[in-house]
Amino acid sequence: MFTIDTGAAGNSFLCTVNPLTGALLTSLVMNVNLGGVAGMAFDPVTGVAYVADGGFGGTNMLYSLNTLTGTATLIGPLGINSGLAGLAFRGPAQSGVPDGGTSAVLLALAVAGLFGLHCAIKMRPRQGLG
Repeated sequence: MFTIDTGAAGNSFLCTVNPLTGALLTSLVMNVNLGGVAGMAFDPVTGVAYVADGGFGGTNMLYSLNTLTGTATLIGPLGINSGLAGLAFRGPAQSGVPDGGTSAVLLALAVAGLFGLHCAIKMRPRQGLG
């Protein structure tokens, strides 16, 4: 099982953990220092690991990740300033379930909608209590 430790000193580490005990097995220094939040997921079809980061000190970028070396390869910007704290893939398409392309569009629309809601709440004038 893999996890990312964004580290207190700005160093990011790719770690392997024993899923039965939670014991740390290995720790690799990554070539990218991620921000205060990061998400990682494996594409179930290709097995490629992807990482997105953001938050305080983050790059707000999407990377592919070599889990043998800890090397993150830049794919591009996330398009939002606050980054992402999680990533997920759904399993292979089933009858009646949208294909990968449709799912990606739906996910993008959902993220854009949540970001818009977040901005709307932040911009809303505060009302007095009395």
